[in-house]
Amino acid sequence: MDFYFDQALSETERLAELDQIIVRGNHKLAQENEDDIKGLLQKDVHHGFSLPVTPEIFRKQKGAMVQPAGLALQFALLEDGSRVPKRRLTQDSSFALTFPKASVNERIDMDAYPQMIYGWCLSRIIHFIVAPLRLRHPTKKIFIAKYDYLDAYRQITHSASATTQSIIVIAVIAYIAH
Repeated sequence: MDFYFDQALSETERLAELDQIIVRGNHKLAQENEDDIKGLLQKDVHHGFSLPVTPEIFRKQKGAMVQPAGLALQFALLEDGSRVPKRRLTQDSSFALTFPKASVNERIDMDAYPQMIYGWCLSRIIHFIVAPLRLRHPTKKIFIAKYDYLDAYRQITHSASATTQSIIVIAVIAYIAH
């Protein structure tokens, strides 16, 4: 996967944005819960989704940008149907400090990507179960499994230019998604 931009930053603009975001740091909730963020990032490292490096190393990468980390407070469902609080790491690719169109999201060329539609998945699965499966096998149990889309997305191989645009810095460690 690569990032395709319709507007490139000059080296001066990129360095100014990079420096300002590093000085500003992560979003407030991520700063207040830094240990949780570190734990989530260590989990990414353990699963092979991220590579920890020192900030001196990533600053040498051509096109390197840092995206502020955030923390989303959500609920997860347990097997018994009860809900428990869950914290999810977020990365703000729409954030910019030095000029309005400096963020990755503002510069991305959406016309360079194929159209993707996710909203019809459940409907298609239900139709598949009801029509061909149930009609062919009226007395058999039909099992279905749900897999986390996020994990599947994270296993996409990112290009070098995409990884350098998506760096998170926590404390003195930079995390590069790959």
